[in-house]
Formats: sequence, structure tokens, C-alpha cells
Amino acid sequence: MNLVIFQPQMMKYDLSFFNKLSSASEIKSLEILIISRNPNENNIAHLSQNIKVSRLDGSLLKNFMSIIKKILSKNDEEIFIFNGNPKDFLQVLTMLLSRFINRKVISW
Repeated sequence: MNLVIFQPQMMKYDLSFFNKLSSASEIKSLEILIISRNPNENNIAHLSQNIKVSRLDGSLLKNFMSIIKKILSKNDEEIFIFNGNPKDFLQVLTMLLSRFINRKVISW
């Protein structure tokens, strides 16, 4: 299983969870997409080497287009995980569009 996780920031308390998740036998690949102008670089440095980290720090429209492009470019095996903040219009819209094009979506 391949996971793509959309995170607003990388907090210190997230590190051990993501590192354990990346070492699970069922996980083939783990990519974390950080959507923030302040991605907490110090925390990102403590992630496992097999976790791919990407950053989006552009405008709202530019970030939305980048996320949609990423979702469309992935195959059906990918599972997209959003932080599920209902106040974040970008994520809500992206979750709905992802489901519309038949992608696997989880919100936590």
C-alpha cells in the first residue's frame, strides 16, 4: 500500500508516528506533502530516510493545482490521507474531487 499524507505542518509529536508508519510491512511507500509556509524544517530532519517529503508554500490556487496534479498522476493503489480540518477549504475541496475521480481518501 502506498500512502500520501497531506499535512499543514510537521509537528514534533508527529515524528514517531510517521517513522513507525513508514516501517510497517504493509506500507510500500510513504509521502508526506506539507502545505505550509513554515514547514518546521528541524522536525522534518528527524524523519526516516524512506519517507519522501514534499512542500507546497505557494498561493492557495497554486497549492490546489499542485495537489490535484499529484492526485491525478498517482495510480489507484495510492491512499490519500488528509488532516480533515473542515475550516481548510483547500483540503475539503480536494477530498471531494479525489472521491469524484475514484481515489481512496481518508480524513483524520
